Amino acid sequence: MKVRLVDINEFNAGAGLGEKRSSPTPTTASMKCEKYGGATLFNADNLDVLKEMPDNCTDSAVIDGPYGINFKNQKWDNFNPQAIARGTKRKDGAGISPSMFSGSYDKSAGAALRFQQFSYIWAKEVLRVLKPGSHLVSFCSPKRFHRMVTGIEDAGFEIRDQLQWLFGSAHPLSYDISNAIDELAGAEREIVGPNPNRKGRKNWDNKPKHLTLPATDEAKKWEGWGTRLRHTNEPIVLARKPLAEKTIACNVLRYGTGGINISATKIPSEEAFTNHYYSGYHYHRPPDEGKPRNTVYTNSDSRFPNNTIISEEVAVILDDKAKFYYCPSITKQEKHAGCEHLAEKNNHSTVKPIALMEYLVKLVTPPGGTCIDIFMGSGTTGIACSNLDFEFFGIEKEPEHFEIAKARIQYWQKVKTVA
Repeated sequence: MKVRLVDINEFNAGAGLGEKRSSPTPTTASMKCEKYGGATLFNADNLDVLKEMPDNCTDSAVIDGPYGINFKNQKWDNFNPQAIARGTKRKDGAGISPSMFSGSYDKSAGAALRFQQFSYIWAKEVLRVLKPGSHLVSFCSPKRFHRMVTGIEDAGFEIRDQLQWLFGSAHPLSYDISNAIDELAGAEREIVGPNPNRKGRKNWDNKPKHLTLPATDEAKKWEGWGTRLRHTNEPIVLARKPLAEKTIACNVLRYGTGGINISATKIPSEEAFTNHYYSGYHYHRPPDEGKPRNTVYTNSDSRFPNNTIISEEVAVILDDKAKFYYCPSITKQEKHAGCEHLAEKNNHSTVKPIALMEYLVKLVTPPGGTCIDIFMGSGTTGIACSNLDFEFFGIEKEPEHFEIAKARIQYWQKVKTVA
């Protein structure tokens, strides 16, 4: 595979992201830009890069950014006021920095507003670089989803829909109130057996190693009470930049954007599933088994797409894959492929299945279009774009994650070429 570094001036002059690019002068020399096939990757702050991009220059945005909940204590998913104040050099923390700063998960109303403001800031820039009628797809946690969506809407997007990705593999992280009461009282509980929720788990969660019986009367009153439901969904917002023409038809004819690709995202019939012809491509089956990953299903062998995406665990429970888009969960092989040479392989905490990102990318990206991801992470959106022959423009600030994304995108481009 041919690999070359892309000079920022060459990039601004038109390399890698379409023919309508202007030539702004770079404001920073810290932008590391590399190009691999149709993927242009930046190791830089996303707002710094976005500000160098002209208006109306890309066709879609598919994003899995920070959720603002301090996921697994990751420094990129925090909105601590002191950390923000340090980053912005403002005592009151006002004027949110485009970057994330380490700290603890702040559940206050102020922190929620800061996350909403953060969402507004990046969405405003994404809105500017998208063509009129282009769509934005963005994941978030149920806890902060409403704040992200409000920020996106305030930035100028139209909220078109809410998609749900349903999965069954999450572990319960509820806090045992009865056990906590006994701990406060210094009472020792009787062990009755191992805790099945900790089987094979590391000690980063708050689950005790054993099942125990309440020791105090107060603990007995609150036996069975907790604080959280099992997390088995992630909401996804589908938003659109307002049209520049009076009708969608006129907008599509002028800009190539405004609609979503119904045919490419139709749900295969039960017969197609039986024969393994589902569009949620499984990357470790033989390449000649089933239809290609970009199969377009006709009305006779498919259903109209809906706003629910399910994993295999949920499909088994429902016993009917043919009513929903079916997306296999990510495997360890898929997650680490291409990263074997890295010290910790792919250690990113929130890697999405390639099939899931393929589905979303082809839903909102027109033929021959360019998709942007300003929180590239481990590069799954870039892999999806490469597999589907879309141009990709990815930005990742963390050097470690940038190297992971680069390695994974190069690997899957090579696999596709060989296949």
